[in-house]
Amino acid sequence: MIILLFRIEINPPKLESVSYLSIIRNKTFLLYFFPWMAFSLVNYFGNQGLGYFYDQSVVDMFFTISFIAGCVSCLVSGWLIDLKGRRFMIIVGLTILGLEYALLSLFPNIQPIQVFYGIVDGAAFGIFTVAFISVVWGDMSNGGQAEKFYALGTAPHLIALMLSAFVVPMLANLGISSIFSLAAFFIFIAIIPIFFAPELLPEEVIRKKELEKYVEEARKMVGKGD
Repeated sequence: MIILLFRIEINPPKLESVSYLSIIRNKTFLLYFFPWMAFSLVNYFGNQGLGYFYDQSVVDMFFTISFIAGCVSCLVSGWLIDLKGRRFMIIVGLTILGLEYALLSLFPNIQPIQVFYGIVDGAAFGIFTVAFISVVWGDMSNGGQAEKFYALGTAPHLIALMLSAFVVPMLANLGISSIFSLAAFFIFIAIIPIFFAPELLPEEVIRKKELEKYVEEARKMVGKGD
């Protein structure tokens, strides 16, 4: 009874109401969503198509290396995304993945290239998992109903799964070099929207980093003067 009498009323902050339509019309959302969509489709279809061109032992090697690299990348990416910024790390992930797809399209049967592909694929997946599953949509909601941003942000996985029944069988009609060349092309195209996207790091963090950079440059100038 005493606890009830002295109970403290806690009123949670009221979140700003947003609609799915307003999110889809949001330019920043689209600039981040399309690269995520491109990666999800290319990565899913590429992994599904590996079985058409490689022995099961090679496919198992791909996934084992990719899984290990992905676990390490998830741990490191969480720190780097806060240090370097969301936009920068996404560009890095898309760039290394596009280069690796291009390299694999030229040398699909060289084992060191295959191993390197598994490492890069896992590293990129780790970056995008942290960025697009844990960080980007929450940053973008900015005090609004984040669950709607996350609901739309996870849609590429469902879209890739639904399209796989139609797309994956078609991969068997293409050569392995053609598949990886197309993958590299779409990944490089996916980089373009990110160059126009704003950084999602909180403004106070950006200002702090700019101040630290200014102080460091000032120290270097003073050092040169001495």
